[in-house]
Amino acid sequence: MNKTDLGKNCLISISVILLYFFWPTVLKAFWETFGGRTSVTLGMFIYNVVGYAILVGILVAIYYKPLKENWIKFCKDKKKIVSILKYTAILFIGVLICNSILKYVFDVGVIENEADLLVQFEKSPIWILLMVTIYYPIVEVIVFQKTIRQVIEKPWIFIFVSSIFFGYFNIAFSKITLETLLGTLPYIFLNAVLAFSYYKKDNIMVPIGTKMLYNLVVTIISFL
Repeated sequence: MNKTDLGKNCLISISVILLYFFWPTVLKAFWETFGGRTSVTLGMFIYNVVGYAILVGILVAIYYKPLKENWIKFCKDKKKIVSILKYTAILFIGVLICNSILKYVFDVGVIENEADLLVQFEKSPIWILLMVTIYYPIVEVIVFQKTIRQVIEKPWIFIFVSSIFFGYFNIAFSKITLETLLGTLPYIFLNAVLAFSYYKKDNIMVPIGTKMLYNLVVTIISFL
């Protein structure tokens, strides 16, 4: 990668990351200005669906060519289902072990970000189901993996930086304590597996599909 390409990729990556971080604030500001009440209503539900769909559309448009190439390659891969099932199983086992160690060894409970998500799920299960099974898998894999991989070519450095970044994001708006830092370990592991699958298969559709399946099953279990 020459300096020109690196500079261009860095600019795109930073723009995408900033867009992801500030998009919820933008949507909230528009809703409070033009939408009326901020309670969970049908109007707000539609507004959020459209608003977040626009962000997905923007990110897909930015990376349209590589995403299209990856999708075509993914469709032709006869082992794609096996790969997704394999990495999903690794996620379940690994996250379960991480959470068990945190709970029984360090007495660490649910971190603030996860607790907020559980509260929102109780209020609007359909909305959260759409977010965790469609929005987050697509957007977060693009933001925390695609943007970083296009500026860091060395695979293990890419996996490390991507995972630490994702782990930090989950506590970025929380009070930083030893408990919250330890609570990021399952997220770091989760992203590391997804980033590894991205590097190993050289196809972003694999981590997206894996995260969709993993989040769907976890959400269903939580709902039951």
